[in-house]
Amino acid sequence: MIFRDKSAGQGTDRVEIDANTFAATLLMPEDMVRTQLRRRWEQDLSRPVDLVVADLAAEFDVSVQAMQFRLVNLGLADPA
Repeated sequence: MIFRDKSAGQGTDRVEIDANTFAATLLMPEDMVRTQLRRRWEQDLSRPVDLVVADLAAEFDVSVQAMQFRLVNLGLADPA
C-alpha cells in the first residue's frame, strides 16, 4: 500500500502525478469539458471567466481548483 506523504502535494512524485492525471481524465473528460465550455461561451460571452470556471466545477462535481488545472492542462486557459 502506498501512503500519501509530504512530497505528494508538491507535484514531483510520479505515482501521484499519474493518479491525478487519471482522476482528472475520469472526472472531467476532455470532450465533455470542451463541449460545456463552448456552450457557456455561446450563451454569454460577457460572463466573467471565474464564474464560468465555477459553473463547470459545479457541473462536474469537482473543486474550482481542479477545474482550473484541467482547463490549463487542456490548453483552454492560461495559467494564473
